[in-house]
Amino acid sequence: GCQVASLSSLKRLCGTQPATILAVCVTLISLWITWIVILHLNTKIALLTTTVAETNEMMRTVQEADLEFRDQNGRNVQRSLNEILRKITKGVDAVEHNIEDKNEETQQEAASAEEDWLQEESVNSALHREW
Repeated sequence: GCQVASLSSLKRLCGTQPATILAVCVTLISLWITWIVILHLNTKIALLTTTVAETNEMMRTVQEADLEFRDQNGRNVQRSLNEILRKITKGVDAVEHNIEDKNEETQQEAASAEEDWLQEESVNSALHREW
């Protein structure tokens, strides 16, 4: 008795083709779940897109700062190298100047010693002649 009563109430609820009604209900529920998943994925994708854009902007800022830092460092290194080169050149010039001064002094001393020797020789030769 119970089954017959539930069967007739099912026919009253679903009509003569309960499988068709069941298929329509399953299809509608599947479409509704798919729609919810798509909306959820859409919000996640929008959030990811925003995050990627912000990350790209931060990376661009870091790259610009890095380039500026490298450029500034390059100028500082170049300035330091120029200063070192200038000091080395100044030192080499000073050493060359000292060497030139010493060479001139040595040449003058040699010329003076030669003159002294010649004078001594002339005096010695004069004394030798007198003897």
